Amino acid sequence: MGRPNIGKSSLLNALARRSVSIVCDQPGTTRDSVGVMLDLAGLVVRWIDLPGLRESSDPIEQQAIRRAGLWLEQADLVIHCIDAADPSPDPAPIDRPTLTVRTRADLASAEIPSELVCSAHSGRGLPELALAIREHLVPAQARQRLAIWDLPPLPTP
Repeated sequence: MGRPNIGKSSLLNALARRSVSIVCDQPGTTRDSVGVMLDLAGLVVRWIDLPGLRESSDPIEQQAIRRAGLWLEQADLVIHCIDAADPSPDPAPIDRPTLTVRTRADLASAEIPSELVCSAHSGRGLPELALAIREHLVPAQARQRLAIWDLPPLPTP
């Protein structure tokens, strides 16, 4: 979730390693909630790309934002995306478990004071985001039991 044009759809496409959502510089491009199953650090999650949340006089966009609210109410974890170049982002306006990530890090002019910073363009922070999501969704005791399955990746030829 987040404002329009802060890289939510680009982030999804980068995590999916393919084009799942339409990406455009025009606000309001994402109107339908687009879902995809992603493997994030060994945890398969259903990721829903939502329209940017904002006030709108467009009745179609208003309906899309209402539907996004329904998805947010059901979420096990909300990924609150904020622009890395925005010095004072809005707090997440929902009472759900939330993980805040600063997107578009490649466009920020200075160092970004945040735990999770990502760039869909460069790939910066994507592995850290995947691990953070796994840590939020999988209880610590279960992660410890499954740690024996965390094998190093095979070398590439």
